[in-house]
Amino acid sequence: MSHRVRKRTAMERPLDAPFASLSIAVHDFVEAQPGGVEADEAKAALKSHIARCARGLRDVAEHLEVYGVSTDLVYQLERARLSLQRMEALVEFRSVGGRNPAAVARFVASLIRANAAQTSVRALLAENGVLLAAASSSRAQDGRALHHARVPGVPRDGRVGGHRRRRHGLTVAIKLATTGHGLAPFIEGLVASLNYALSFVLIHFLHGTLATKQPAMTAATMADHLNHARERGRMRGFVAEVANLVRSQVAAIAGNLLLVVPAALAVQALLLVAGFGHLPDREHASEYVEQLSILGATPFYAVFTGVLLWLSALFAGWFENWATYRRVPEAIGQNPTLQRWVGKTRAPRIAEALERNVAALGGNVSLGFLLGMVPVVALFFGLPLEVRHVTLSTGQLALASWSHGAGILALPAFWAAVAGIVVIGFLNLTVSFALAMWVAIRSTGRGAVSRRRLVRAVFSHLRAAPRDFLLPPRSAR
Repeated sequence: MSHRVRKRTAMERPLDAPFASLSIAVHDFVEAQPGGVEADEAKAALKSHIARCARGLRDVAEHLEVYGVSTDLVYQLERARLSLQRMEALVEFRSVGGRNPAAVARFVASLIRANAAQTSVRALLAENGVLLAAASSSRAQDGRALHHARVPGVPRDGRVGGHRRRRHGLTVAIKLATTGHGLAPFIEGLVASLNYALSFVLIHFLHGTLATKQPAMTAATMADHLNHARERGRMRGFVAEVANLVRSQVAAIAGNLLLVVPAALAVQALLLVAGFGHLPDREHASEYVEQLSILGATPFYAVFTGVLLWLSALFAGWFENWATYRRVPEAIGQNPTLQRWVGKTRAPRIAEALERNVAALGGNVSLGFLLGMVPVVALFFGLPLEVRHVTLSTGQLALASWSHGAGILALPAFWAAVAGIVVIGFLNLTVSFALAMWVAIRSTGRGAVSRRRLVRAVFSHLRAAPRDFLLPPRSAR
């Protein structure tokens, strides 16, 4: 727009279009003679306009947290933010002029670094990594999602149902029944994926939690704390959030292990009563116990499973953002065909239920297919990768122990497998949490927060109050 049109637009909408009035302020600042009162007033007005534009960008970001975000929008917002930062630097540089050689040297050095970064592949990958991390963690909720992790199989009212206990054991039994019995690898992986996905979805709708499975907003919530880490008390809030996450995950692991063993044994008893025999048989039982040994590849496979757990949380956040950004629940609620099938009053209820559970559905289904299909795809490329999840491995050991008999307690292989399960639980949790932390730090941008400071703060709190990472606060009991 011409200068006159821009000025008229700024006068008509001074609050609704901060960027429209910004160009006017830049023009007045450039035209003012340096060193005079007019220049100082123009500088103050321009800095005020820049601050308004920055607030406008923050308002847009808050809007995206509610209504969804796209990668292109994240890039555009980052580009605008960097432009405002460069504008502030130019304003200060022009105001100082040649009176401050140190300021001039710093400004020229920043230009040299920026020019070198334009031709650097490493800088390109680093900056794109920051922007993609910001896109994946931009929908930070109010932080309460991390506190909703409950003991698996235990609904939020505290009652435990038998059908919830059997669900864990049945999942393990189906996995053992379909593995190593001559099925084609793809079919075996597909059956395992559907078994996992269906079981995880049912566990969610029965108000249970799978051990070491992160909420979709883990990285987003940590990034929200890190973006304000320099404010008073915000670092303590971040450390407390980390303690909440670890505590809920420890509770989930303990609940899974307490439930999956009797559940697996109950399923085995039902199979014996029905005349199907032991699952697995004695020959395969020893093999399954050896597979879980801490002396083998179990730690490596546990790390690999931790990566899959993190990817499922990442996919859950992306899927929720995709559905929110494209108004999928709203479209389903207003779909004429669905309204004819279920009625005009039930269709909005279905849409509301989908909106509440869209992240959980995406995370559970994706985790099921990651656990079931990724090893099959890796085997196609000659990579012998296997899944080691603490809940499934515990159920597998319980079934194999029954098939082998009481004498298994005297075998070193059994106790090596028990130690392997402890390591599996630890690595499942720490690897997935470390990757979520990495995404949160990357999303804040380079230099926004010190990794060393974060680690020091977390471990200082761990040394001072280790019970906070294991037990709920006394006031919450």
